[in-house]
Amino acid sequence: HRQGVLAGFLFTIPGNPLVVEYTLEELTRIGQILVRYNVPAVVDSIFFGAVPDGKCIQLAALEVEVDGKKHRMYDHIITCTGNSKSCLASGPTKFGALCTGNKAWREKLKHLMANLLFQRETTHMAKQTLMQSSPEIFADNRDFMINMQVKAKEHIALINEKHGAGTIKIMGPSTYSMFLVMSFDPELLKSAEINDNWVLEDFLLVCGGLDTVSFAYFGSKQLAVRVNVLGPRKSGLKSAEHSAEIFHRLDGVITFIKNGGTYSQALKRLNLEQGVSLEQIMC
Repeated sequence: HRQGVLAGFLFTIPGNPLVVEYTLEELTRIGQILVRYNVPAVVDSIFFGAVPDGKCIQLAALEVEVDGKKHRMYDHIITCTGNSKSCLASGPTKFGALCTGNKAWREKLKHLMANLLFQRETTHMAKQTLMQSSPEIFADNRDFMINMQVKAKEHIALINEKHGAGTIKIMGPSTYSMFLVMSFDPELLKSAEINDNWVLEDFLLVCGGLDTVSFAYFGSKQLAVRVNVLGPRKSGLKSAEHSAEIFHRLDGVITFIKNGGTYSQALKRLNLEQGVSLEQIMC
């Protein structure tokens, strides 16, 4: 979405919710465009540690050539990083960082962040957590994440075997992510009176108690949702133990639709008279 003069460029490496593997050629071309047109850029790399070495290239690590002159991309972008998603950190051990070689930007950021204060105990705890966390711990976390993705895909395969091929489709690669993005048979959604992403998200909640994130939040009109398969939320608590239940509930939602159930009927079961609408959300 563009309003007036382009303020900057934002993208994620690796992607969220879909993990995209950019090639060296693609990243070099992106870097050249940013340098040539002097466009500020922010790169969200919060998931970088979740991807094995060699599977993801950091744009900040590249040097690109424009008009015969070499430019270090570290000086042209701001990279956001941290340990919350990459290392599955939680509670007071979560921290983040903004990294750039651009001195002018660093001065501006320092001014904007002057009011942010951290307790000494918190920073010491974060440092000790990193020092005491071996590469094996991070590797185990990654293996656990991959295993949960495999199980999630097996559950979806069983649902499609029961209700028909294409009932649920997995969008994009998700091996190195805690999230899975699902789209659904368009005719199935149409029969349930689901015509946009906001309604889809709300329908899954009221019909199956499923905690999902609408694809509308990512600027897409495609009917799809993101679900956390690593730590699904149930009664306010996140746990991998809830993962299998997601798909049992999803199977129940699809059965409800196949039996003639609609969004309005799902609302009535909870004594709700009105569902969500784009007009309400925009207001």
